[in-house]
Amino acid sequence: KQWYQRRVRGNNMAFVFLNRFLDICDAIEDGNTDMLDHSDFADTDIPYDIMLPEDHSIQEDEREEAKEWVLAVSMDQQVQQVLNTDERGCYEASLMNIHTSVTSPQCILTGYPVLRGEVVFRNSSRVAN
Repeated sequence: KQWYQRRVRGNNMAFVFLNRFLDICDAIEDGNTDMLDHSDFADTDIPYDIMLPEDHSIQEDEREEAKEWVLAVSMDQQVQQVLNTDERGCYEASLMNIHTSVTSPQCILTGYPVLRGEVVFRNSSRVAN
């Protein structure tokens, strides 16, 4: 939670991803992904079909802390359940442009798409921005 608050731009994305985390935790307990809501990720290249682990890898007290934060933030009218978008009008970390189906190269440092100002590393096809 603290990582998202500090490093992810804004509480909006922290809210979306931590809410998804809690949904996945519930799915692990239920043993299936049938009840996962994918609507927050509809216009992204984030996969819907995921394999669930048998057990949680995050301790219960940390999951509970995330749940408390999500509940508290959900009451904040300043926070919206939306992902940040870029100049393409897409989720900023999507490699594929949902409007044109063009796939951008992935930055080797951030994992985000390299849209302009790319640095190409010699002897490889890797890029960064």
